[in-house]
Amino acid sequence: MEKYLEKCCRYAWKMVCQTPPYLIQGNSFVHKSDPVFDPSIHQVPRKYAEHNSGYIRLVLWPGLFEGSSGRVIRKTEVVLKVTILK
Repeated sequence: MEKYLEKCCRYAWKMVCQTPPYLIQGNSFVHKSDPVFDPSIHQVPRKYAEHNSGYIRLVLWPGLFEGSSGRVIRKTEVVLKVTILK
């Protein structure tokens, strides 16, 4: 476990210290009211593809973005809220 944590810290430090630094998008934006799904920066795993409300329920895996340009390195993997039909 100690070795794993050490490697995680090294990679995190490299990502922050490079120019431009990378940004991680995780659960912090989900606490805002009804975050909207954006297919250019978010992806839904096949297992949850039937959830189609367009609003994000939770983040499964954080996204990685290049700081200044916002270029997507890896999309944020999310689960959408379920639309209940009446």
